[in-house]
Amino acid sequence: MKALTIYFSHVGETIINNEIKELTKGNTAKVAEKIKEFTECDLYEIEPLEAYPVKYEDCLRIAKKEAKEDIRPEYKKVDLNFENYDVIYLGYPIWEGSFPRILASFLVNQDFKGKIVKPFSTHGGSTSGYSDLELKGLIKNGDVKEILSLQAEKIVNDDIDELIGWVFDY
Repeated sequence: MKALTIYFSHVGETIINNEIKELTKGNTAKVAEKIKEFTECDLYEIEPLEAYPVKYEDCLRIAKKEAKEDIRPEYKKVDLNFENYDVIYLGYPIWEGSFPRILASFLVNQDFKGKIVKPFSTHGGSTSGYSDLELKGLIKNGDVKEILSLQAEKIVNDDIDELIGWVFDY
């Protein structure tokens, strides 16, 4: 089965163990790269046309506004032929109890017909919130599997053993 990992990741300040820390590589990107390492899948990063702020509080303010007003930011478009893939790993950080709205911008433009979709989220301790329910509403025709929720502390410390089993469980 041919796999693709699609992800959005934020670089800058994040919450780890109730403390604000600055990351040079986002937690979701780290997990996406691990999945690539395990599966040799292709990677596609959803990149915003306008970068999110580095500062945690500034980013959170924008995330709240996007969620409340259902703002869907634009992203850099790339030719992506979904027909070449059977399994789609879909990663994102949890912001305000769900996924960043840029993910919705991307998802509504894709056809997941006949695809296995395996979502994973990264968070500072809040779990995946209600993002899995929202995803199922946006991913038309795809077979959306149970979400894997990973805490930032584990990712930073490379303690993501649960990822291996999840990756290959269809």
